[in-house]
Amino acid sequence: MPSNERIGVNSADTLSITLEMAIEMALRNNNDIDSSRNDSQITDLRLDGARGVYDPLITSDNYYERATTPTASAIGGAVNGAVTQTRFFNSAGVSGFTPAAGGSYSVLFNSSRTTTSNTNSFLNPQYPSSMTFNYTQPLMRDRKFDGNRRSIEIAKRNRSISDAQLRIKAIDVISGVESAYWDLTFALRNLQVQTDTLKQAKEQLESNKRLVAKGVLAPIEIVAANAQISTFEQTVFLAQENVTRAENSLKTLLLPDRASPEWVRPLTPVTPVSRRSPDVTLDVAVQQAMKNRPEVDQWAVTEEINKIDERYFRDQKKPQIDLYGIYTTAGLAGTETPAAISPTTGLSRVPSNLVGGYFNSLETYSNRIIRLFGSGSRYRCRGATERLRQISARIGLRPNRSAICVRRLSKGSRQRSEMRCRLYVRRMPGFCQPPLPGSPQRSCTRVNRDNSEAEQPHSTLFSSDRPICWEHAGESYRPKLI
Repeated sequence: MPSNERIGVNSADTLSITLEMAIEMALRNNNDIDSSRNDSQITDLRLDGARGVYDPLITSDNYYERATTPTASAIGGAVNGAVTQTRFFNSAGVSGFTPAAGGSYSVLFNSSRTTTSNTNSFLNPQYPSSMTFNYTQPLMRDRKFDGNRRSIEIAKRNRSISDAQLRIKAIDVISGVESAYWDLTFALRNLQVQTDTLKQAKEQLESNKRLVAKGVLAPIEIVAANAQISTFEQTVFLAQENVTRAENSLKTLLLPDRASPEWVRPLTPVTPVSRRSPDVTLDVAVQQAMKNRPEVDQWAVTEEINKIDERYFRDQKKPQIDLYGIYTTAGLAGTETPAAISPTTGLSRVPSNLVGGYFNSLETYSNRIIRLFGSGSRYRCRGATERLRQISARIGLRPNRSAICVRRLSKGSRQRSEMRCRLYVRRMPGFCQPPLPGSPQRSCTRVNRDNSEAEQPHSTLFSSDRPICWEHAGESYRPKLI
């Protein structure tokens, strides 16, 4: 009998395995499954990367420079024929894209410390600073669908395709494991059949030898039996080779590499073979396949990606029209130099708010920003104040007019008007009609009206439409309503 031992396999340590155990080990350890799983994770990271375009980008720039410029003119403020300037510069900014409408924004802050040997400089060192706000809004192209949103949508679809590919690979691996499992089962049973056949052939040889010894059979039958035994031994060796090949194929699907301890152990399938055929019609099988196969979903997602590209390139046919807005504010401060003092007046030619250090530079434009954002409240307060002033002006309008009118009247004109009015009333007693323009009574009316309004600021005497009667009261004439 040929030996049951195989090269590279420890026959004494057999591993009994069911079909479910084989599938579980394959899904956990199969290299193709791991590769597909890694591809799925890569697509998730690419989707996160596509969405990261909307994360704010923070930038910073810092450097030091020193420059010496030859100057031949005294106006340039050169010392020994050159002007030396040193600068510590730093900037910080944030920029990015808006998820909606395809806009972009940026905020940049710059500040520096500058020293110079220029004798004409009013501030040395200087601390200039600035801040810039920028926003760009597309109006036609890239407003509804731009490149960033296209990348995100395609990344989402690619993740779906990667998941479908992972399912396809899992289906292929499971199918391969089942095939290899049953191939190993068939190879082991075939080896058992060939071994039993070889055993029967040897028993037949012994029987032939006994019959030849008794003269029943010819000696040639012993030679034929030996030839048959040699053929069956070769068949057993081929069956053992098939078992080894089937076992290695199954181990390749189940184990991660040859270094696994299960690789040297022979596998023995223990799942019973079911001879029951599936009871399903062809139409139902095709319908279930179209519903559950990942390849169908994969091609559907590929069609969606093509539609996304069509939408994007259709949008790119539009003209490029953008709305661009920028707001910049700057500040300056520094240490006052002797050149800033006027030789004629002895006063500084530098505004007081520019004299100071670095934080004074920030204050010059931070106040502008505060005024910018607080303009609404300030204008509302100003409007309320103006309305209050208008109401106060209406209340005090009449006495103010009276006071001004009285101050403008000279003493002589007042006496002449009163005299003419007194003579006119004496000539026409009981006159109760409004005075005519240019008449003495009109002059007296203006004088007494000014006096009355000055003494009674809130009187409504002359706003009435009733006729006026003039009566004598001491040295003056006052109007009387009828």
